[in-house]
Amino acid sequence: MQFRQMAILAMLGVVASCAAPSYQIAQKNNGEQAQPVASQDGSRARVGTAGALPERQALALRFVNAVIAEDVQQVTNSAEIDRLVDNLRKQHPATTDTQLTSFRQLITQKMPEMKQRIIEAMSRVYAEEFTLSELRQIVAFHESPTGRKLRSRNTALKDEVKQAAQEEGRKAAIELLTPLLIQWALEAKGQVS
Repeated sequence: MQFRQMAILAMLGVVASCAAPSYQIAQKNNGEQAQPVASQDGSRARVGTAGALPERQALALRFVNAVIAEDVQQVTNSAEIDRLVDNLRKQHPATTDTQLTSFRQLITQKMPEMKQRIIEAMSRVYAEEFTLSELRQIVAFHESPTGRKLRSRNTALKDEVKQAAQEEGRKAAIELLTPLLIQWALEAKGQVS
């Protein structure tokens, strides 16, 4: 999932007031050792100690601000607000223009807080998922010239990369399927036993 899509989902969750965390780190009150807690589906546990968590959160916030915050900004622009209003109108046709205007005003007013909440929520996930050492490496890469170049070119290259992958996928499918199709055709004609 692209960061932009994650940000859209996050914003919609905030707007709908239904964003509830599916996991948390259980910490002892004295802050010594965090106990990893599996998500509700039991699929994974979080890492780390409570003592290192503030530094991990700070590093995760640097990562999110460097890499993802721009996507959150794009999602919370006026065009996206227009899209939200249009979606509300489609989902609830009885909504009046006055109600839609109120909704737009509320979203616009709450946008700075929403953006900050989204960024902080995303940062918490990264802080809980990665160790301090891993976060240092992630931040170092994304703040390096190569990391900055990757971010600046990634969107532009996305379509090119997708096209190249699809082309190679087609070639691989032809290479794999051609012998099978020939064999099946011969079997259908009774020429191969």
